[in-house]
Amino acid sequence: MAQNRGITNSAVDRSIGWLFGLPPEQCSYSWEAVTIPLKDGAILAADFYKPIGMDPIGTILVQCPYGRSILMAIGNARIFTPRGYQVLFVSCRGTFGSTGVFDGGGSQAEDGQEVVAWMRNQPWYTGTFATIGASYLGYTQWALLREPPEDMVAAIISVGAHDLAMNNWGTGSFSLQQRLYWSDLIVHQETAGLMERIQMMKNTRLSSLMDSVPLQDQIDAYFGQNAPWLNQALDHPDVTDPSWSCMRHTEALEKANIPILLLSGWHDVFLSQTMEQYQRLHERGCNVALSVGPGTHMDIQNGKTVCETFAWLNKYLARKQDIERKYPVEVSVGGSAQRWLELPSWPPSTVPSEFYLGSGGALENSVPSKEASSSFTFDPVAPTPTLGGPLMSGGGSIDDTQLGARDDTLVFETEPLKEPLLILVKWT
Repeated sequence: MAQNRGITNSAVDRSIGWLFGLPPEQCSYSWEAVTIPLKDGAILAADFYKPIGMDPIGTILVQCPYGRSILMAIGNARIFTPRGYQVLFVSCRGTFGSTGVFDGGGSQAEDGQEVVAWMRNQPWYTGTFATIGASYLGYTQWALLREPPEDMVAAIISVGAHDLAMNNWGTGSFSLQQRLYWSDLIVHQETAGLMERIQMMKNTRLSSLMDSVPLQDQIDAYFGQNAPWLNQALDHPDVTDPSWSCMRHTEALEKANIPILLLSGWHDVFLSQTMEQYQRLHERGCNVALSVGPGTHMDIQNGKTVCETFAWLNKYLARKQDIERKYPVEVSVGGSAQRWLELPSWPPSTVPSEFYLGSGGALENSVPSKEASSSFTFDPVAPTPTLGGPLMSGGGSIDDTQLGARDDTLVFETEPLKEPLLILVKWT
């Protein structure tokens, strides 16, 4: 049975919309629980949000493994529905009321196609739809675009990977902190209390596990049989192994031909994949836009990105004549004094500069006059710590000067710069 949002929810929604800088609401809304049967017998739980008092201007599909609570629903449904959009908010298999077994993304492409097929047969369907979502919610969009539905007309993908094999093993070593953190969240998110959730967000509960040897024994003891995707990843370091094929959606970059907005941050764990997505779509002549802010994976949803999402939906789903985006690419630059740089494409035109490692930690723009050597001592019992950068939690821009004083690091520096220098390079 459909429920109206009521006074309290209305106040919350209006406050969040105001904080994000969205235009005023146009209506109220109702929502109701629905179920989506899949061919293998699994049944997905979902919530359907619908405007009250006006015809919907478009349908938004969201697929999510993190639940449909108020914290998830506000940013993925409740700020859009009172502005005219109806939203189908679906819990992925094996999570939050959806039956079946969650497998870390392997079944997402097939499940997504079945969700779309079910949606098309509903009396409320508007004939076209767009997708939104961040992180795994972004991955679900790439999985769907592996075989693009003809009625899918736009996508807004925030900090979303398209290739989980490369995410796990792309550097040649396993993304241990990221994958353990995420697995811990998935396994315990439906049973964890408040303090346990805080520990998960801070990664404190996994510190001793990551320091343990042998690592596999401790992982087995901690997760048991509850994280099969983690063992699958650890057992298959070769990204070309067939077991990864259902989680590598690179063909979506070749098939997608709809307007796509990519949102990321300079310290996001998936930034390299976002840049690859933009580059390939741009090379193919697709309508693609890119915004890269100063933040991390966990702070992607803010006033700027939400307003960009809303504008993209208005233009390409609702077909409103909103103000055109001036430039397809916007990137944040400037260190502590952040500003936005607008560009026609990425990477921008650059002037190459060569620097050479010299003796005594010098970084020079000319070939050193004599050869020299530098060395460091690495202790596997006390490895070099990670401070800041592209971490799932606890990353970002952090002063890591203290690392330069360690015996297991080398630092090469130029002479003090005489004027500010802006460095814009292709991300690799």
